[in-house]
Amino acid sequence: MLLEWNNDLTLQGDANGSIPLQFAVITILCPRKRYSQPICLELLKVNPDALYQPDRNGSFPTHVAASVGATSIITDFLMKSHNCAGLLDARGRTFLHVAVDRKKTAIVDYACRNISLSWILNIQDKDGNTALHIAVRKRSERMFCSLLGNRQVHLNLMNEKGETPSDIARQNLPSAMESEADILRVLNYVGAKRGISHQGFLNEVDTDQARQDEIHFLSQMKEGTQSRCICSVLIATVTFGAMFTMPGGYRDEHDTHAGSPILAGTFAFDIFFMTNTLAFAFSITATVFLMFSGDPTLPLGIRKALFRRSIPIILISVSCMMLAFAFAAVMMLAPVALMSAFAVLLSVILIMVYNCWEAVVKSIFLFAALCRRNGIWYGIVWAWPLAVLLFTSLILVAYLLAVLTHTGGMVEPPAQPPTPFA
Repeated sequence: MLLEWNNDLTLQGDANGSIPLQFAVITILCPRKRYSQPICLELLKVNPDALYQPDRNGSFPTHVAASVGATSIITDFLMKSHNCAGLLDARGRTFLHVAVDRKKTAIVDYACRNISLSWILNIQDKDGNTALHIAVRKRSERMFCSLLGNRQVHLNLMNEKGETPSDIARQNLPSAMESEADILRVLNYVGAKRGISHQGFLNEVDTDQARQDEIHFLSQMKEGTQSRCICSVLIATVTFGAMFTMPGGYRDEHDTHAGSPILAGTFAFDIFFMTNTLAFAFSITATVFLMFSGDPTLPLGIRKALFRRSIPIILISVSCMMLAFAFAAVMMLAPVALMSAFAVLLSVILIMVYNCWEAVVKSIFLFAALCRRNGIWYGIVWAWPLAVLLFTSLILVAYLLAVLTHTGGMVEPPAQPPTPFA
């Protein structure tokens, strides 16, 4: 009724310059958010020019919708007027910049999948940052994968500081979690370049910051090397001892194969032997890496690389040791206590899946992004550890099903025929 009386109300702003369309977008955060989209459509129907009315901060309705994650409303806006996708706020940002800054993954996915929006993917704000710059700075692997998977996204654009996304990823490394390290590794893998700010043009402030970051990292590496060495040495000690104390014992001297393990030749024994050997080999490798990472005579770059590579090797070693324990228990318990053996194996598998789930999901997203950008072989080469993990999981599931269908238990001797009377 109000709109029929006066259409100009759709462009009337409050003290902050916000118009009714912007308030209608924000209502998506309310409990009754289902009313938000119809209201926005009604306002646009009456006056489409409302899409081009900014508030005092320079934000257009598309920016407001991106800030609250209203993907469906942005879709309606673009269907009404496709040019509104390129509207810039006071900081020179598109709605994609805002979505990345607010970590609205659904909107970033939508923009990267929509071919008609490819022209906004490389727009730079007043600081020269593209959406990819912001995604790397926000340390969001999920948004990074969405942008990386679009071939229209340029990886080597520099901002006003002369930084590329690769430079920003390197800056995050001194205080990085695994996600920042993954982002940098992927950028290096696809051939992303560094900017001029890190090619001999560092100013005094940047040089001091780099020196402080290096000192901080060396302190972390010194403390981390000690704890990791203890873990890897303990695993090596346990797995070395398990190789000479086989489950089930050994055949006696009167047997044809005297001194060999009694349970050798079974599937569970083969898996136990293989996983125990891998756990020992990986733990020794990690110990050697950590030993050299603490050697001050080696170049710092080599020490950093060895230190970072040690943690995934230790994690693989721990996983192999857990599997060796599970299959040793299966060998001992399956003939007499099938359900107990099943419980041990299932619990170990569930623990491993829980520990690896986040890493597996991240690897899948990175694999998909690399395949979309450079082809499937790029993705396969990157994600070969994931392929090995999935193959191993299939083997474990197959064996678990075999255990479930196994009859198990003690085998009763066949009934003897009755003795005839004399």
